[in-house]
Amino acid sequence: MTPTRRGLLAKIHIAKAQMGLGDTEYRLMLRRITGHVSAGDCTDIHLDAVIREFIAKGWKAPARKRGPASRHKPDIEKGQADKVRALWIDMAKEGIVKNASETALNAYVKRLCGVDNVAWLPVKKGSFVIEALKAWAARERLRAVWAMLEIAGLVTPGANSLIAYVRNTLDLHNRGIINDRARIRVPKTMSAISAAAADLCIAQLAKTHGQGGGAA
Repeated sequence: MTPTRRGLLAKIHIAKAQMGLGDTEYRLMLRRITGHVSAGDCTDIHLDAVIREFIAKGWKAPARKRGPASRHKPDIEKGQADKVRALWIDMAKEGIVKNASETALNAYVKRLCGVDNVAWLPVKKGSFVIEALKAWAARERLRAVWAMLEIAGLVTPGANSLIAYVRNTLDLHNRGIINDRARIRVPKTMSAISAAAADLCIAQLAKTHGQGGGAA
């Protein structure tokens, strides 16, 4: 068992005791959040979700004691790691992420910015991972919307048509024709589409085709 998993399990058992949960209520909560009735059967991502549920109900995790040397180490924002985990879980529920485990998340973080564990992300790299996950999720939602419109015969099929639509929409946006919000960088490829760009295009597609617009 990894130190991270040991710590997560310890927090859950402490929270259960301090919140006064009986075994039945505790197992019902586990099943609702994770699909399991035993913490031992849960992934690290699931365990983190259970801890966040306890915190939402008012439980306060005990503060970690820091020695003199640790006070001088670069600051690591724990809230960022929690947000990264929450995004990963949400994306797994949507089917965007195929493996919801902490191991898979850490492998993604390692590929993206060279840090071995999400819990060790410095503030700047943590922000980078969060924005990367948001963009990935938004792109996949845009692809899903486009695919539904393709089936309905409302848009021209294919990835080239989608990226052309994105570029045209952002060009209109940046010229102030759609709205006068901040400019958004126009991507050359699907992988370069930002969360802001994807969200704008989804909104425009919903507006156009929700009102019975023609093919894009």
